[in-house]
Amino acid sequence: MPKPSQLSNSKRRNVSPETVERLRRDLAGMERLMTMQLKLLRAISETLAPWTDKPHTVRNGHN
Repeated sequence: MPKPSQLSNSKRRNVSPETVERLRRDLAGMERLMTMQLKLLRAISETLAPWTDKPHTVRNGHN
């Protein structure tokens, strides 16, 4: 059984530049998506804030 370091090195050599580039693009896309989701959640939170006594805390499952 190869050591983990040997395994990762051999695997790294077998990955094509195209695969690396595709993964990079996928990661960048996920990052953009998460950023948008965060902005959306913040907008929802700010919209609901006036109707809640403590806008950014949740106690006992109720806010």
